[in-house]
Amino acid sequence: MGRPVERLAVRYRRMSFDDSEEQLRRQADDVDAICDLHEYRTKPEWLFTDDDESGNEDTRHRQGKGERPGLAALNEVVVELASQGHAVTVVAWVPSRLFRDAGHKEHYFRRWARLGDVQVHTKQGVWNPKDPRDRFVSTIVAGADQYYSDDVREKVVRAHDERRAAGLPATGWPGFGHVRACGCGPKDGRCQATDHDRWIAEPDEAALIRDAVKRLLAGSAGLTTIARDWEARGVQTRLGSSTWRLTSLRKTLLSPRLAGILVRNGTELGRSPAIEAIVDESTFRRLVELLNRRNHGRHSHKAKQLLTGLLVCDVCGGQLNSNVKKGVQIYGCRIDGQCNIKGEAVERVYVDKMFERLGDKRFAAALSRVDDEAEGIMDELRIQEDELEALKAQAHRLPVDVYVAKYDAISTRTAELNRLLPVREETELATGWFGRVSELRRAWDDMPVDEQRALLAAIVGRAIVKPAAKKGQPATDEAVKARLVPLRGAPGTPGPPALPPRR
Repeated sequence: MGRPVERLAVRYRRMSFDDSEEQLRRQADDVDAICDLHEYRTKPEWLFTDDDESGNEDTRHRQGKGERPGLAALNEVVVELASQGHAVTVVAWVPSRLFRDAGHKEHYFRRWARLGDVQVHTKQGVWNPKDPRDRFVSTIVAGADQYYSDDVREKVVRAHDERRAAGLPATGWPGFGHVRACGCGPKDGRCQATDHDRWIAEPDEAALIRDAVKRLLAGSAGLTTIARDWEARGVQTRLGSSTWRLTSLRKTLLSPRLAGILVRNGTELGRSPAIEAIVDESTFRRLVELLNRRNHGRHSHKAKQLLTGLLVCDVCGGQLNSNVKKGVQIYGCRIDGQCNIKGEAVERVYVDKMFERLGDKRFAAALSRVDDEAEGIMDELRIQEDELEALKAQAHRLPVDVYVAKYDAISTRTAELNRLLPVREETELATGWFGRVSELRRAWDDMPVDEQRALLAAIVGRAIVKPAAKKGQPATDEAVKARLVPLRGAPGTPGPPALPPRR
């Protein structure tokens, strides 16, 4: 008998509003138990989570949302590992946590079937996307989940519309900063009090929100500082967690209900007497303008660490990702682990290099150059984006195989164009800081991580990380610089523009 194939497990969990942190932990425990039972090899960074994200694709379309961030990030890792010849298993708690739409499920199954040895494993069994029988059974299961989800959604939407028509909030439980006027908790059900659907400010949480708004508008703090402050004080989210992600904090502070405004599908319906305002409307509008102006990150779902996506392993060619070993943050290779590098040291070198280049007038001139070829590529990219939006709008009228074929064709062409195009969107962000290095140094720590990463990508670019000359090599700046080689000319990995010669 031959040696059994070693399988790498990429795990997924999705948390809905009705779940608690304990239930989310149990999901992780269950998928870990599947991995242990079948001896799948996995890593901490291969666990992807979507917090309070609907699994119903029709609901997401109505809300103007794209793919679930965690699922999209999981797919990227599956593609990367499978392209390297590894056998990959996508492990989830139950099928409905992955897909609640038959067409959406089929889209991923078709994609994974073309990658190689990829399978899906849940508590209900193992599915092979290449096996027609497994595809048929999984479609039946996803269809049943879709029917249940659509039926519940139709009833909920009707009830919500009736509440909004009466000027009442539609959702059953208010977000951070508000509570029900009747005193009911999130899972107490509906009481008979006349003010059950009225929201009032929760004094302690409202005070925190007002303080955060004041500090943001005054420029004395950023979202990162406020999130750390709330975590240090043990402030809990509505889902019971003491960890405040920047996306969750930003979503809370941008909610129109803070100004007593009723919303339907992202559209403001005006002030409602059923929602007590925490801040006045003019202050809220100023805050929205400020936070939207700061939101430059395009790929914030990909990673939380500063250099994720910018470091490449010299041994296997894979992307280095953040991890913690013996209490120390590192950036390490996914597979071989030969190119581990101390996180704090390499981040310091990258940031210092960025400030050095921002002060170089030759670099400013090189970065601002735009040639005719780049403009042509950008024009075609815009056309492809328009075609993709038009295709999504017609998705409900097209057979699944036609939709998938067209979607893949557009996605492939878009990827080709992006590989040809130098980093341009970040360029606008970078050129805005030329001549303002001292100001950027003061603002750096409070900037969102995705904005920091965009600046580093545009100014410093990506780098190959070579293995240490000897094991346990001290992580001095000189040793780190010796292990970094600028990555230029490789498909999809543009480096910073070359500097013109000194005169």
